[in-house]
Order: sequence, then C-alpha cells, then structure tokens
Amino acid sequence: MILKAITVGLGFLIALPAIAQNDDKVIYQQDGLWVLSFPWSSNQRWCEDHNLPGGAIPVSVFYSAPHEQRMAALGKPLHQWVYDAILPSIQRVCGAEVEIDYITLAMYRKPSNMAPSGLVSALKSNKPPPWDSITVKVSKAGAEVTGHRSLDAQYHLNSKQLAALDPRSAADVEKQLIRSEINEYVLHQSEGLKFISWFSQPGPKWCQHSYVSVIAEYDNEAVKKEILNSHPAAYLQEKIIPEIRQICPQFPNYPQVLEGAKQLLVFKFRPKIGRIADERINPDKLNFQVFDNGGVKLLRDKTYERWLVAKQNASVQGAVTQMVKLDNDWLLSNGIQSAQTKAEIAASLIKINESLFELKGFKSLKRHFEKIKQLRRDALNDFDTARNEFQKAEEAAKQAKQQNSQLTYATINKVDQLIAVYQQHTESGEQVFDAALGKLKRAESLIIKE
Repeated sequence: MILKAITVGLGFLIALPAIAQNDDKVIYQQDGLWVLSFPWSSNQRWCEDHNLPGGAIPVSVFYSAPHEQRMAALGKPLHQWVYDAILPSIQRVCGAEVEIDYITLAMYRKPSNMAPSGLVSALKSNKPPPWDSITVKVSKAGAEVTGHRSLDAQYHLNSKQLAALDPRSAADVEKQLIRSEINEYVLHQSEGLKFISWFSQPGPKWCQHSYVSVIAEYDNEAVKKEILNSHPAAYLQEKIIPEIRQICPQFPNYPQVLEGAKQLLVFKFRPKIGRIADERINPDKLNFQVFDNGGVKLLRDKTYERWLVAKQNASVQGAVTQMVKLDNDWLLSNGIQSAQTKAEIAASLIKINESLFELKGFKSLKRHFEKIKQLRRDALNDFDTARNEFQKAEEAAKQAKQQNSQLTYATINKVDQLIAVYQQHTESGEQVFDAALGKLKRAESLIIKE
C-alpha cells in the first residue's frame, strides 16, 4: 500500500490503524443519507485495490431526498462535504496514511420502502441502478469536482435537466476543459470561429502521428452550418494546412510507422459552450485525405458513416451533399482532362509510329527486323486499346459530372457508380498505355541502321 500523511477536516492528522477491523459497508451516514464502500469484497480489499496514484476510490451514496433536492440534503457544497465527511471516513476505514487522489461517488435515490439494512443487497443486484456519477479530486489544498457522468438519468431527463445534475457551473466546466486539453496552436481564427490543434501531448510530436487533429470551435450552429456549406475540404486546404505545415513541414508525411503512408487530417466540430468533455470520443468529426500538393478530399469511411448516423437530419444531409458534390467536381474535372489528354497522346503516338514504318532505311534493317516490326504492331494495338479505354473513361466522367451538377442526397450512390466506372477504365487504359510505351522502347533499342 502506498502511504502518505494527509491533513484533513479541521487540520489535524487522523491516527488510526492502517486497516480498520470493522468491515461494515456503511462507512458514513447522516440523516437521510448513507455512504457505502464496494459490496463484493472486504473493505481491506477495497482499500488496497484502489490505492494507486492518480486512481479513484469508488463509493456509493444513497439518499432519501428526491434527486433534485439531494445537494441541499448534504448541508454544504458537495466538494466541501466530500472533504469534511467522506475523505475522513475512507481514511478511518483504510488508514489515515492511505493515498487518495480522487473519490468517485455513484449516486442512488433510496426507495422509500427499502430499509438501510438492504442497501448492500441493492448494490449487488443493481436495483436501483446508479442515477449518475460524480468525481471529486482531493488534496491537502481541498477538494474540487472534476467530472460528472449521466447514468440512468440520461433515460429520464432532457439535456437541460441532465446539465443541471452536474454540481459544477458551466464556467467551471469550461475552465477545467481548457486546463485539461493541449491546444498549443491556434491555426486560424475568424468571427465566431477558432481552429485549434488538439492532441494528447504537447509540442510538434503530433507531427509524428498517423493523424493531425484539428478542432473547429464555433460560437453557434449558424457558424457551423456555414463551415459545412462552404466545403470544409477547400477551407482546410486554403486556411489550415499552410498553418499546419508551419509546425510540421513534412505534413502529410508519416514515415515513422509505415513508409509511404500519409497522415490523415481529422477535422472535428465542437461548440464553444457545452462541448464534449473528452475530444477522443467526439463523434462530430470527419476524416480527410491530404495530398502532397495540398489537395484535400473527404473520406467517406467508417468515421463518415458514424457521423451521418449521429447527425441524421435534413441540414446535415444537405451539407454532406454539398461536400460530396464539390469533391466530385474536383475529381471529375481533373479526370476528364486526364482522360482527354491520354486519349490524345495515344492517338498521336499511333500516327507517329505509323509514320516510322515509312522512314528511309527502316526496311533495310539487318537483325531483329521481324521482332521490331512485331513490337511496333503490338504497341500500336495497345495504344488503340488504351485510347478506347480512355474514351470510355471520359464518357463515364462526363455522365457523372452532368448528374453531379444536380446532385441530391439520394443520387450520391449513382454518381459514385459512374465515378467507379470512370476510374476502372482509366486504370485499365493506363496499364495498356504503359505496356505500349515499354514495347516501343524495346523496339527502338533493337534498331540497327546501316
């Protein structure tokens, strides 16, 4: 057991045996209120299992008052009550020198027909279930509420009522969130909006991870909607990525884990007021692929799918449609241009190589004549095939672009299918095109003129 002396209550050191012999689970009580240790082991085991630096020792609090009146029943603010009553009670049971950093209080309303003698059985059967849970940090300086979790309460109360369960003020919650996060870099700021980095460790070490997390902290929903409707990928490309590269010049390079891998940009949204306590579990996020040239594309992956499920409403679907439409426009514009260019190159090479057969001296080649002729013929056939593939790709891209111009949430999949056809023909054409070029180079290497 880790031991340390701690002064509590009125400022004197409690001197009691290291482990109390009394295994009674009720470690503290006052009128209409009972505090219990864990019921499924001895008190000694309870003390030892949770006697870890930075760990939280759990207790169960039963009260006879209604949930909304429970704090008044304490007789003093919760943090002070924990410091004055619960901390000394734990030290009485576990020993005055036991190290306690946090105390977690599972809160229960005792049914009116339940005798105090039935509390342990109630805990073991989980009837009633805990209403909510409150975490209090304790030290020589005092106590502070640092966490709140809605448990059974979330199935009975609305969001406003749930927020009222937290003994902390909204300002205190905000201060604690800011204090616990590493937001070293403000990447961009405008009216009602701030882009900040977020990661679990300070400094440029976040350059070395598989992703860079960027949070768009907005004042209200109108600002968030404006971000979504303005195409976040373009916004990131223009405003945010240049700032990231001021800190991480190689972004999106990530050779530390897998050579050739590229970092993702994880783009999160959160309100300035009422934000999630732990950014690691924030569902309001999207992943973007970042290209070496700074281009950005929305990834419609599992994160995207979960985001849609969590945000099922018409405005979100409209924003998604807009993002997908703009991404498609970028892809298809480049694709059509690429397909047209490759088809033109293939046609030009066919003409050039046809003319090579007419060059003076070609028929007088000595060795490899037949081989050269066959390689050129095969190359010309390949170029013709490649040209047909590129033309098919171009046609699919044009159809996709036309449908994408009138994209709705319901037609996203249809355009995706056309894009897949375009990509399939493009890939096939490029493979044949490269093979044709290889055959031409081989033929040229065999030419021996007189």
